[in-house]
Amino acid sequence: MYFNKKQCLSVLAGLLISTPIWAAHTNTISWNVSSPTTIGGTEVKPGEYIIRVDDGATQAEVMSHGKMVVEVPVQWTQLSEKARASEVDVDSGKVTQIKIGGKTSAVDFK
Repeated sequence: MYFNKKQCLSVLAGLLISTPIWAAHTNTISWNVSSPTTIGGTEVKPGEYIIRVDDGATQAEVMSHGKMVVEVPVQWTQLSEKARASEVDVDSGKVTQIKIGGKTSAVDFK
């Protein structure tokens, strides 16, 4: 089977368009909330959540049962050393930071 130039260019264009999808790495953190907690100004009820954030992204998604609960603005900061495990830091009922296991960067909530 031979491809003509138009078909080759179409395939190449499709690959180039999808390249940013491959380049971004999504970080996913499981989060078990035991009491009402605020994240990015939104209160979440006790339950199981997933927090997803792409490397370098300015927004994080908080999901429950496959549905997005809230999208919150984030800011990346450098840690002095790699985080040993992923963890969600909560202070006075408010999420302040997420450390991602094996990375030297963390996500702060604005």
